[in-house]
Amino acid sequence: MNLALLSMGWAAVGILGAGLLVAAGVARAKKLQFDIYCRKLVTKLKLQSSRALYFRERAVASGVLEPAQTFDELPKCVQGYLSHAVREPPSASLITLHQSVQLRFSPNSKWLPLDALQRMCPIVPAFLFTGWMNMGMSTLWAMGFESLVNENAHACWKMWGVVPLTDATGPVAAKAAHVRWLAEAACCPQALLPSAFLRWEAVEGHPSGKCHWCTPSFRLSRESCPHAS
Repeated sequence: MNLALLSMGWAAVGILGAGLLVAAGVARAKKLQFDIYCRKLVTKLKLQSSRALYFRERAVASGVLEPAQTFDELPKCVQGYLSHAVREPPSASLITLHQSVQLRFSPNSKWLPLDALQRMCPIVPAFLFTGWMNMGMSTLWAMGFESLVNENAHACWKMWGVVPLTDATGPVAAKAAHVRWLAEAACCPQALLPSAFLRWEAVEGHPSGKCHWCTPSFRLSRESCPHAS
């Protein structure tokens, strides 16, 4: 009896070990698949960034997009900010940010620490945010990305690279991604310069001299952006 129980115990350990090896192999394969997909997104982002100025100038020249506001047309508070924060037009088409942030997947869930890498274009709204997080245990982790590339937004996070935590695309995700790009544009103030894609306007009914009464507005759509295809 004892020998039979011992044999069953060792068999269970063997099955558990084999299961863990299979799970580790699947997770490793998913991690590799994730890295390959992100590298493809980085390539697309670099291409979009490098072509952004050319397509923007062409769209303005053809009348598809409005010319950028002049400095004198900006609200006074925006003039004050940009004159101190920006000394020259964007010299880089892509910047890299190393971030330590917190993320949660629902309003009532716990905030989780996240180490992330973000590549951001300061010329047009475009970015790729990738990260890895520990979800409370060494064996419980998740990885994912959030992106806005060629106006296509996608947010995808998976536990162990397999179990979906969130997977969002479509118009709502695109709107949220544009707002996010704008919120983080202060990391590269040149991104806040007025352009054919970004205009600063004073909120109607209030003096334009107060910063919190000024709002930027995007003029982005597939029809108005030649580089979106």
